[in-house]
Amino acid sequence: MTLKINSANPEQPNVSVKRSHYMPAFLIFLLLSFVVVLGLGDSIHSRLLNLGENLWEGYYLLDPDAQEPSCNDKFTRHVSSRAQKLSPSKISHYAYARKF
Repeated sequence: MTLKINSANPEQPNVSVKRSHYMPAFLIFLLLSFVVVLGLGDSIHSRLLNLGENLWEGYYLLDPDAQEPSCNDKFTRHVSSRAQKLSPSKISHYAYARKF
């Protein structure tokens, strides 16, 4: 489908704009809208935290009575004994993999 547009100058013929010409403009509009939403992400997050604080008292405060987790000593010994059983090549492989 084409759209006929009359130009302001009567000497020029009518200009026809195809619907397919709107697609790139629409895609660019979507891309720019996405970038704007990403740029506003921090602001939106702050507003949502304020909304949560207004609805529920202490919504984003840390728990002052939180306890430090205790390590399970039995689990730590199991991991240490397991690590000693591994061959040096496997240990270096696991050390390399943990970097990423």
